[in-house]
Parts: sequence; C-alpha cells; structure tokens
Amino acid sequence: MSYAGPGAGAAAWLKAYADAGASHLVLRFAVDHERHLETVARLRRDLGW
Repeated sequence: MSYAGPGAGAAAWLKAYADAGASHLVLRFAVDHERHLETVARLRRDLGW
C-alpha cells in the first residue's frame, strides 16, 4: 500500500496499521528524504510511539 497526502492523513493511515496489530512499519520515501523523516518523527511523537 502507499500513501500520498498531508501529514494528518499519514498519521491516520499509519495508526490504522498499528491498530490492526502491526508492530513494525517499513516506510519508503520519494524525494526529499530529510523532510519526510522529520515529518514521520513528528507524527511518531504525536501518536505517542
């Protein structure tokens, strides 16, 4: 599966996997990896992971 969109939507998308029992998530970014890593780090903090 893939996701493209705003950070808030990404948080919900990732949380759905965690809620379904996923304990590990593998993310692959297209372009601007540093910016995406910062966004995911913020989402992780916001979700309390």
